[in-house]
Order: sequence, then C-alpha cells, then structure tokens
Amino acid sequence: DADERYLNGEPEPVRSKLGSEPALRMHLLAAVVGGLATDREALHAFLGQTLFGAQGELWRTQHRLNRVLDFLEAERLIEMAGAGSGEFITADQLGRESFAATEFGRRVAQLYIDPLSGVLMRQALESGIKPTPLGLLHALARTPDLRSLFVRRNEQERYFALLGEVGDRLLLPPPADRYEAEFYLWDLKTARLLEAWADEVPESELLDRFSVQPGDIRAKVDIAEWLLYAMGELAALLAPDAAPLLRELRLRVSHGIRAELLPLMAVEGVGRIRARTLHAAGYTDPAALRTATPAALVALPGIGPRLAAQLAGADEAAEPSGPAQARLKID
Repeated sequence: DADERYLNGEPEPVRSKLGSEPALRMHLLAAVVGGLATDREALHAFLGQTLFGAQGELWRTQHRLNRVLDFLEAERLIEMAGAGSGEFITADQLGRESFAATEFGRRVAQLYIDPLSGVLMRQALESGIKPTPLGLLHALARTPDLRSLFVRRNEQERYFALLGEVGDRLLLPPPADRYEAEFYLWDLKTARLLEAWADEVPESELLDRFSVQPGDIRAKVDIAEWLLYAMGELAALLAPDAAPLLRELRLRVSHGIRAELLPLMAVEGVGRIRARTLHAAGYTDPAALRTATPAALVALPGIGPRLAAQLAGADEAAEPSGPAQARLKID
C-alpha cells in the first residue's frame, strides 16, 4: 500500500545532474562570479562539497570540466591568468590559474540564462546585421533555453523556401553541418510562430498553421518574453542601438499585439482585445481616449459603463482612495 511504498519503502536513488555541460556552464560561471571559484583549486574544493562531488563524479568528468572552462574563457565570460602561453609557471602553480568574471560574464550569470544562450545573443547583437523582429526571435530560438518546434517532413520544403526569403534578415548564420541545419529550420518555425503571435494572428489560425496546441503557444511566449528581457539587458552592454527594439518586441510578444497598440496597453483595464477595438474606433492612445465620451465608448464591444467612464476620465474628480480604490481596480 501507500504507507509501505512511500513511508517504509527504500528511497529511490538520487543522482546529481551537475555533470551535464549545460549545468556545468551555468554553475561554474556562477561560482566564478560569486567568488567561490577564484582558481582551479578553489573550484575543485567547491565542487567537492556538492552532491556531484560526493558521488565521485568530479574526477571522472574532468575532461568535461576543462572543456566548459575553455568555453567560458574563449567566449569572454571569464578571464584566466597564470597559465598563459609563454608564461613561466612553477610546479606548485601548475593547474592553479586564477579566474575572474568579465562584465559580460557577470551580466549573463545575473540573468540566470545558459551561458551558451548569452554567447548566441552576443553573436547576434554583434553580427553587423540590422536587427528585425524575426531576426531577433530567430536568434532567441537558437538558444538552448527555448525549445524549438519540430518541422515535419511535409513542412520542410515550405521552411526552406522561407529561409530563402528571409535568410538575409537572420542574425545567426546557418550551420555548415546538414544535420544541424535541420534544427536551424526548427528555430525558424518557432520564430515565425512568435512573430505571428505578436502580429495578432488569431490563435485558431496559429494552431492550424504551426500544428501546435494552445499550451505550446503560451509556453513559447513566456520563455521568449524572459529571453527578450535578457537580450535587452545584454544589448544595453553590447549594442545599445538594439535595446529599444528589444524592449518594444518584448511587450509585443508578452501581449500578442502589434506596435501600434502599445500606447493603449498602458491604460488600466485595457488588454489586447480591447486595445484593438479602441484602435479600430480611432482611439489610438490615452490622449485620444480622454476626448471620448462614456456614451461613445460603451457602444464599443467589450466595454461596459464603468470601464467607459474610467477610460473617458469622467470619474477622475471623484476618484476614490485607499481600500475603495483597490476594489475599483480589482473590478
């Protein structure tokens, strides 16, 4: 029974997942940024206190550990001193290079993204190609933090044709390896889904066009919003000119709206559907709403008398305060 199995039974074995390269990338960078690993000796001491180290995995995966450290250094996430080419190193200093995080590495760790994602974002921002919504979204889809949609065999011709149309707008080049190139198409499909969502394509059409479920769209949107924020923060450091477009695109993806609706989304009580309704009626920003009458607004679909009065500013003079105001906002 349940008592015998869960309370009195043998516990299931627990194995550390720290030995995988994605986990090592994140945690080694975090350890350097946090000052827990200032050299190899300190790094080994730190890892030795983890479940990973207690299970004896550290020495069996030393080659993987070295590979991750080489990656972090090569991609300018950390700097290593004391073992440079041509430097004299005494026997007791061998293998004790000092580690320090770069400004880029610190920011990637603070954003809590896979360092490989941070590197791909940096490569996209430094590509020299003018960023567009599709190009930025495709770069995000290339990261390991966003799982891309599968391209079915009967869809491949369509996405190869699309790649021919938009390839010059993509910030990351296709890989030379044909097997990896298939994933490049998966990423393009994912970017196209997010772009269509932000262009207000109806959900029913998205489900049919991309062969996805409603939950798939929501999951991709949530992760893309997070990654757009992260890329915007890195852009402030690496490519400030791209930062405004990333902020705008993040809001568009978050709400599923075109850029023209962004001013209306700042109005309390207005979501993507009401914003489109108001925009279609000629109320394109909050200033335009203040010229409207409640009677004109209540005639629009989805807008009741209370919201119409609020949008028109008719209740500003009698705006309640304290708990009453909180209740009005909840309503």
